[in-house]
Amino acid sequence: MNGLVYTLLILSLFALFGCQKESNPLQTEFEPPSTETLKKVEIEQFYYDSVQISSSPQFTLSSKSVHLIQLGYVSNGQIFIMEEIKPAYVKSGSRYLLDFKARLGFDKTTLNVKLVVRYLLDDYSFADYDTTIALYKYPYPNAEVYLLYDDFLPDYLAPIQDFDIRGRSFFFHPYGPYGTYEYDLQTSDLRVVYDQYFGGDAICVDSDYVFIDIFHHWIYRFDLRTKSDPVEIYYFGGNGLIRGMEAAEGVLYVLYDKRNLYRLDYDGNLIDTLDYHQKLTTSFGFKDGILYSVGNDYELFRYDVNNQIFLEPKPLPVLRPDAVRIEDDYLYFSHYDKRFIGRVPLEDVLNFTGKIRVEKIPLKSFRKERISRSLNDQFIAN
Repeated sequence: MNGLVYTLLILSLFALFGCQKESNPLQTEFEPPSTETLKKVEIEQFYYDSVQISSSPQFTLSSKSVHLIQLGYVSNGQIFIMEEIKPAYVKSGSRYLLDFKARLGFDKTTLNVKLVVRYLLDDYSFADYDTTIALYKYPYPNAEVYLLYDDFLPDYLAPIQDFDIRGRSFFFHPYGPYGTYEYDLQTSDLRVVYDQYFGGDAICVDSDYVFIDIFHHWIYRFDLRTKSDPVEIYYFGGNGLIRGMEAAEGVLYVLYDKRNLYRLDYDGNLIDTLDYHQKLTTSFGFKDGILYSVGNDYELFRYDVNNQIFLEPKPLPVLRPDAVRIEDDYLYFSHYDKRFIGRVPLEDVLNFTGKIRVEKIPLKSFRKERISRSLNDQFIAN
């Protein structure tokens, strides 16, 4: 009897210590990242339509529990994985610093993107960190959305080619033979200013007049007070095209044939012609004697009309905007692909001292996965 009790006691002790030996490594070697830890990533828009994602120095774990990081974005309830990274670990005292960095380029039509950083864990679960990034904040962090095309532009009209703003009225000309329109910013009413023409790109507004480019050679003036049919005030002969117009302080500026900047009064009388040095330019904004224009894909040209010289260019707020205007100390801009009107404080543009970089961040190939929101296999930090 005593021998049996002794044998059972030995077996019980062996089982107890044997179980402890097997379970201890799981308790000490694996720790999933906390919700707060998941948020310790740094996301920067470092170029047009491009972001850099990296771990912060505070991203530490007690164990190497993350074996793979997936980067992508959410669209219509699905995640599109664009990049996979095997993280590096740096020993820091009793903890491990998670280290990773990647750059992602997005399609030019993307205005806002919901980024996902997915951590694949050693216990075969995963954890996500989601955040939304505005892709119109480079190089001006204070840039903002002014109007979304989907909020006021009818389906039958193409995106905006040129626009101007006066008080509560937003005037615009869509691409194609669609005329000129006025959108009331307070009442949201949309009306036709003039649509009896089938060619021309530029418009501008000042005082009570809307000036319209007709077939790239004629300038018509529409009177907002009488609302009568517009009258022709100037005709450009020759083989050139009207490239841009701006009306300010009683002077109508018209770029014709890429190099000749005409100055007219509002009745169409020629004041003089300035040499524009054959700069490729479309659209204009005017402030304090300076004409601002879309110079190329990424440069905002500035032309001093009094001294007839070009000043140092500044970066455009988006790549390839269709038009720019100056109003109430803001630089306004339109974008065909992102389908919006944006604006940035003019002071931010003038005070920009960085270099204009020209880069091409390739779009990453991606695969599509359905997002699982099961609490059994993941947790999410927002």
